[in-house]
Amino acid sequence: MPNTIYGLKIFSSEQIKKLDAATIEKEGITSIELMERASGAFVKEFTKFYGKEYPVNILCGLGNNGGDGMAIARMLMNKAYNVNVFVVSFDNSTASKEFTAEFLKLEDMIDIRQITQRRDIPVFDPEAVIIDAMLGSGINRNITGLLAEVITTVNNTKCEIIAVDIASGLFSSKSNLEQAIIQPTFTFSFQVPKLAFFLPQNQFYTGELKLLEIGLDEEFIINEPSPYVLIEKKSIIKLIKKRAKFSHKGNYGHVMLFAGSHGKMGASMLAAKGAFKTGCGLITLLTEENETAIVQSGIWEAMCVSYKASDNIPALPDNKNFTLGIGPGIGLGDLSLRFLEYLLKYNSKPLVIDADGLNLVSLNPHLLKLIPAKSILTPHPKEFERLAGSWSNDYERLEKQRGYSITHNIYLILKGAHSSITTPEGFVYINSSGNAGMATAGSGDVLTGIITSFLAQNYTPEQAAILGVFLHGLAGDLAASEIGQNSLMAGDIINFLPNAFKELMIV
Repeated sequence: MPNTIYGLKIFSSEQIKKLDAATIEKEGITSIELMERASGAFVKEFTKFYGKEYPVNILCGLGNNGGDGMAIARMLMNKAYNVNVFVVSFDNSTASKEFTAEFLKLEDMIDIRQITQRRDIPVFDPEAVIIDAMLGSGINRNITGLLAEVITTVNNTKCEIIAVDIASGLFSSKSNLEQAIIQPTFTFSFQVPKLAFFLPQNQFYTGELKLLEIGLDEEFIINEPSPYVLIEKKSIIKLIKKRAKFSHKGNYGHVMLFAGSHGKMGASMLAAKGAFKTGCGLITLLTEENETAIVQSGIWEAMCVSYKASDNIPALPDNKNFTLGIGPGIGLGDLSLRFLEYLLKYNSKPLVIDADGLNLVSLNPHLLKLIPAKSILTPHPKEFERLAGSWSNDYERLEKQRGYSITHNIYLILKGAHSSITTPEGFVYINSSGNAGMATAGSGDVLTGIITSFLAQNYTPEQAAILGVFLHGLAGDLAASEIGQNSLMAGDIINFLPNAFKELMIV
């Protein structure tokens, strides 16, 4: 594992079973007592969203997930909710001891209905809430027959659906979209996130995720290895460096950006403003001579090194004490290619490559060998496909991303909802900030500036990537809360970066 964990470890279903067992042993409790604890946390969260005016239908399987459903039913009834409970008795299933124990506690309180054939599937009141407790995270087989019919029926209702721990039918750590899977409004999961929750292909099978603390064994969590980590706010707070009282601009790094071209100078300015707003001391823009006035009038704080498109590459400062960000809006022309190759040869420090810089690398694979070790590449999925080839599902894509980082000794940020950051050591960080409003022109240019700024301020490449992605997403979240997702522009992300720093308790 890396020396520092910037969030919550993501465990497999096998590791979660071991974690439960470790908790039971350490605390001297029974598995049923742990089930009661988890069910109580579920009910506490459920009652924040749904009042007693909502009828509640709880669908239970015969395993421990069904035992959770039984305990949840009892607790909701004790709070005077109107509850109906159904047990789906699908083929070749036997009840777990935990399910049986919870069933016996509930059977004298309510008529528990059995679904043993298709005609037993009820017609659900569209005003009711359905709690899915049919299957848990340990499922590893395809769903067929009666259970598949129940899942399809539930998905076709207009009811809001809440999955207990994970949607029934969804595998926690591998692809299985070819079968029936519950499509929940919410997933209330127990403390440890599952990888499935953060992959685009599973967006309809997760809904809004709520992680519920249930007091699982922290010592086990700390010591159990996992290559996957969900970035969380409290870890990012610890990462931010404080600014010294007697510091000056030279203490906060010099960013050099090769960005923008005719008709795309906005990319250059967005990257520069993102860099300045995240604390770097100086910025120099490599700018084609005819575009210099646009840049200098658009961002007064930046310096420019201008060149003529017909000339050779301009002489850069002898002092290499700057950090390079390359790619936004540079185009795919011969001059951009020559600049990119020159800069890669000229510079030996980690740098940031985005957008057309990545497309030039994919078109000219020999450039890969020139990229300095520990550099940060920031493709969106199509750009990554050009670099590394196609994939059949998001799990395969994630493994391809890990392999690419290891092979080329670089950090790779695959942008999108829950952007993933892979390291040269093969670890994967999943971002927890951001929203769909950030899917807009220029958002990635801002991110390039932010990450390059942190690199210039002597954050490690890993820290710069993790902090940059999280802060970028947090600024987008704050902007969306103010102006809405539909109206969000890249410039709004820049404008809300100060608020994002304040949110992280940085003044």
